[in-house]
Amino acid sequence: MTFTDTHTHSNFSRDSQISVAQAAEGAMAVGLRGISITDHLDVGIPEGAVGDYFDILGQQSAIKACIARYGAHINIFAGIEVGLQTHCLKEIQETLSAHSFDIVIASVHLVNNVDPYCGDYYVGKSLKESYREYLEYYVECLSRFDHFDVMGHYDYISRWGPYKEKTLTYRSFADQLDTLFKIIIEKGKALELNTRSFLSRNEEPPPQFDPNIFRRYKELGGEMVTLGSDAHNTERLGDKFGVYAAKLKAYGFRYLTHFECRKPLLSEIP
Repeated sequence: MTFTDTHTHSNFSRDSQISVAQAAEGAMAVGLRGISITDHLDVGIPEGAVGDYFDILGQQSAIKACIARYGAHINIFAGIEVGLQTHCLKEIQETLSAHSFDIVIASVHLVNNVDPYCGDYYVGKSLKESYREYLEYYVECLSRFDHFDVMGHYDYISRWGPYKEKTLTYRSFADQLDTLFKIIIEKGKALELNTRSFLSRNEEPPPQFDPNIFRRYKELGGEMVTLGSDAHNTERLGDKFGVYAAKLKAYGFRYLTHFECRKPLLSEIP
């Protein structure tokens, strides 16, 4: 598999149980060219909730050990996924500035201090209301934050929605998505295609992939796209990358992007 999985988690993230070594070995087993270990940094969370503030130096030490052991067979990159909230952007930037990474993914996991994962966020809101609020909050965060390389899972909100039809479509949220795309294009950042967003949960129909989202990104001038599995176990590493890479190629993208020392590197889509 001629791909780099740019979004994965090890047991330095609270919600993953695999070691960095297991992630690297799993990536090699499925034939990945590279893997970025992007553990969670979520600060400024609601009182009483459990945050993610991982041992950055410990993670990077484990990655260095894996590079020494497996580096001849696979590229292993040190990364981080930061959960943006408007009230803690300065703290996030200070943390990032104190360390060196290959890749920084900027994501939104909480909206105005409420976590969609817990379900309360959706109470009393229609799909359009809840998804629009999420995307507008993402716009606010990214318009005020520059210290990242990739905009992570724009469709995270659709994973946990209690609605019969969960898909986030370009048609329904064109204004918000256009604004997000223009921000990252102007800032020289990449857009992530996160394959975890299209999984079924609780035996419910999963959100569907809307090709119009990436077609519009390309139309606006977007070129850099990363593929991320958002894997928290070895079974999902590189999940369906061939399928989604073929879709991107059909939409006119020639390359996939991954990052080393915060610099974008392009690989031609096979």
